[in-house]
Amino acid sequence: MYINALAPVTQSTEKFVALSVLAKLSPYSTKYLNLLARSGKIEAYKEKRNWLFIQRALERYVLSRQRKRS
Repeated sequence: MYINALAPVTQSTEKFVALSVLAKLSPYSTKYLNLLARSGKIEAYKEKRNWLFIQRALERYVLSRQRKRS
């Protein structure tokens, strides 16, 4: 029952990264990234047991979560 929330990939040079690798590169834990993927808030897909992400998807998520002050 997982949602495949993948945006169309425009560049063929983008590689998918495992959740554990992305957690080491980001300030977020693996549990939080797993939650984001399951809820469809970040572009990811599940291949057997492993969630795979594009690193730019995390960057887009972080930018969308920043506060906008006026």
